[in-house]
Formats: sequence, structure tokens, C-alpha cells
Amino acid sequence: MLRLVEHQVEAVAAGPAGLAGGVLRLDLEALERLATEDRRIASARVALAAPGDRTRVVNVLDVFDARRKEGGPTYPGLDGPPQPAGSGRLHRLSGFQIVATGLLPAGEGGLMVPRRAFIDFWGEGAARSPFADACTVVLDITLRPGMDDKAEADDAVRRALVRLSTAIGDLAVDLPPDRETEYPAAWERAAAAPDLPKVAYVYQIQSQGALVDTFLYGTALAGLHPTLLDPVEVLDGALVSGNHQRLPTPTFLHVNNPVLLRLAAEHGRTINLLPAVLMEGHQITTPAKERGAAHAVQLLRYLGADGIVCTQEGGGMSIVDQMLTIEKAAEAGIATVGVTYEMAGTDGEDRPLIHYTRAASHLVSTGNRDELVTLEAPDRVIGAAAIDEGAGYSSERSEQLDLTGAVEVPSWCVYGSISQVGGSRMRGIAA
Repeated sequence: MLRLVEHQVEAVAAGPAGLAGGVLRLDLEALERLATEDRRIASARVALAAPGDRTRVVNVLDVFDARRKEGGPTYPGLDGPPQPAGSGRLHRLSGFQIVATGLLPAGEGGLMVPRRAFIDFWGEGAARSPFADACTVVLDITLRPGMDDKAEADDAVRRALVRLSTAIGDLAVDLPPDRETEYPAAWERAAAAPDLPKVAYVYQIQSQGALVDTFLYGTALAGLHPTLLDPVEVLDGALVSGNHQRLPTPTFLHVNNPVLLRLAAEHGRTINLLPAVLMEGHQITTPAKERGAAHAVQLLRYLGADGIVCTQEGGGMSIVDQMLTIEKAAEAGIATVGVTYEMAGTDGEDRPLIHYTRAASHLVSTGNRDELVTLEAPDRVIGAAAIDEGAGYSSERSEQLDLTGAVEVPSWCVYGSISQVGGSRMRGIAA
């Protein structure tokens, strides 16, 4: 049984560290020192941002909340041994987030490079991003000169975020909770609702290599064969992002996955929640795609699933993997709901999905990534607003814009606006 103990944050200010009356005070210099304990990080600047500020945070790498596990690692495999998550007391600061920004090495360029996305805390950008309405610590990281190993750079950023997340979360461990929720483990849920439909979450992640990875218990998942994972493990920090594209599931939305939280809330009321099927998307060959979908459905058969909710992470290739999984699940008599984004062009007139099957009769759209959005100029920019032309980043026009001014960009440049796990603020249903 996981007991999630939440502490509400209403405001963040600089000062002696502590949480009282909803106000979180942080020693910013101490956080900077904590981030730079890793010699791979040359410097780190910590800044504060709040909803409504005319602030733009550029080159967003990942978003964490602040949390601390009593008596064990908070992110097993990263801040302690990779012991199974999903039990004990976990303290979490609600209404608060840590946003990392920085420029990572692009290496040879191509697909496996970071993509520039940003968060606006005001205006139209804020209306589209789920990360614009939280009290925020921004960690602006500068890597050591000559750091050109992408995997090492990514690891340095992730571990810095883990250190800040747990250090800030530790401030709440001895405080009374504002809210406490129990999440039973799979074996504790098994007999709770035997007469209700048995529903599983098919959790498709992207893990293609450095800068486009996902980590389970501290280990990258490239080459993952479909496997079972208790949703409670995910909520308890087992899954962490290393994906720095424009359509990632950031760590914040792994550990606070909206689909999992809704399914857990419905357990015993409308459904019987099964273990999740974790699978890798963006397979590059047809046999790999067929194998992944077939074996994911084989696990669903073992579970006796009546229905699934299927999400995906990544670009067009991942949509193909998702649709194949939905198609094979439907052939096995399993009802399906898919969550995906659209690639419908700037005017919305193009074919929205790169691949489609008639079995995908129930889809939830999280928006058209190509829709153009006009955003006002910020008063403050955090992060590097410009990059060297020879840095190896994408040559797309939206990557080369001056982000200190007003811009017109595709919607997916606004970080989190096209959330593939339902974290965005835009959605529509087509049946």
C-alpha cells in the first residue's frame, strides 16, 4: 500500500528553507550548490517563477515535482537501490514544480537531438501548458565545457533534478498533511471489484537512446520487451524521463500520470484496475512493431483484460505502434480507448493521423501539434534564448526563432501543450 501524503504550496519565496502556511521558502544558493555537486555541471542558476508572471522559460529539459519517501529511495535506482516501489509513505508538494533548462550536446544532429520547447507563465502560452499554473523553481544548468557525451549530459541533469526534488520534498516530511490518499498494490486490489470490467493501461514509452530515453528503476528501456508494471510503482517514482524532444512525457507526468490517477480513482467504482503493460514505441522495423503489439496483447490476455486505455509517446512511428496494438487488442475481443495527438497541418486540413485502423473507434485527441499559436513577448526570459547555428540542433524554422520577442510557433513548441498522457488542457473526442 502506497500512502501519498500531500502538502499544498500556494507561494514560493527566497529565504531560510521551510514550508509553513502554504508558503515554501527556499535557500536558492544552497540549491545551486546542491545542483553543482556533480562535476559534470559547471554552474547552475536557480530562479523563481509564478503563475501570471510574464516569464518565458526556454529550452525546457524536464519537469519534476518535489517529493520524499520515508525510509527508502524516492527514485529507486537513482537516489538509492532499485528496490520495488509502490509501498510506504511518500510526501509530495502539490502546486509546485521544478523545471530544468539548459543546452545539451546535439552530437551528430538528426533525430536524436534535444528540441527547443518553452513554458510561458502568462497569456495564450499559459492557457495551453499544464506547467504554467504551479509555483516554480527553474534550474538553469550549464554543463562543463567540452561535455559532448549525450548520455553523460542527460544523466547529470536527471540526477541534479533528483537531488533538488528530494531535498525540497524533505522539508515536508515532518509536517501534517493537507491530504492523504491510499493506493493499494496490484495484489491488494485483485479481489476488490471482481464483478466490474477489468481494465488495463497500455503505457507506451519512447526509449531510443541518449536524449530520447525513458528510465525504469534507473535503467534505460531501449529494447524493452512488453512487461507488466503496477501503476502504483509508477506513481511512486519507478519511471523517470530522459526524453528531451517536443512530445515527451516529462517525469512530472509519469509520477502524476493523469490516466493512471483517473483509473485508480475509478477502481472499485466502475472498473477493476489491472497491472499496466509497459511497452516501447517508435520501433523502426515492421517485425519489431508486430512483435511488440502481439506480445503486449498476449499479456493482456493473461490478465483477462476486458478493456484497455492506450497512450503513446513520440512521433509518427509511435502512432503506428499504438494503432497496431489497438488493432490486435480488438481482434482479441478487448475494448480499446486510445489517446493521441494529431498532425493535421497549420490549417487543420491535413490527414490528422499518420496511421489509422478501423479498430480505433474510440480516440481521445490531445490537439493538433501543427496549429500555429501567436504569443506575446515576455518581460523575462530564463535560459539561453539563442543557440549557435552549428550546434547540431534541428534546422526547423521554429528552432531558430528569437524567443525574447513575440513569436508564432506550432503548438508543440509550448511545453506540455500536446500531452500524450492526457496532461494537456486541450482534448476532443472522435467516435
